[in-house]
Amino acid sequence: MRQLSTKEQEALAAFKEQRLRLESVADKDVRAPEFISWKTETVEVFDRYLPQSSFRSRFSSASFHLLSDAGDSAEAFAGGVRTAKRCLDGAIEHIECSFRIWE
Repeated sequence: MRQLSTKEQEALAAFKEQRLRLESVADKDVRAPEFISWKTETVEVFDRYLPQSSFRSRFSSASFHLLSDAGDSAEAFAGGVRTAKRCLDGAIEHIECSFRIWE
């Protein structure tokens, strides 16, 4: 496997950092400043490194604040967290497999 470029290494580090930070906001609320900061920064990471990816698109459409079918806001938030984890994990795997970074 080829070496990752500097940009790919930066992207990998940024996505891993956001994935790690997700664990610290997963038990928060959509109104929590820590969550708002994490989500904003995660969007910026996607926009910088993988703006045209399906991971970016899915992350943007993740619902963190809507009520679930059962009316449970905590479950709806948890569903958004699960989607975010899958998107970040997918982006990390994409970069680790040395695919092209979208520019």
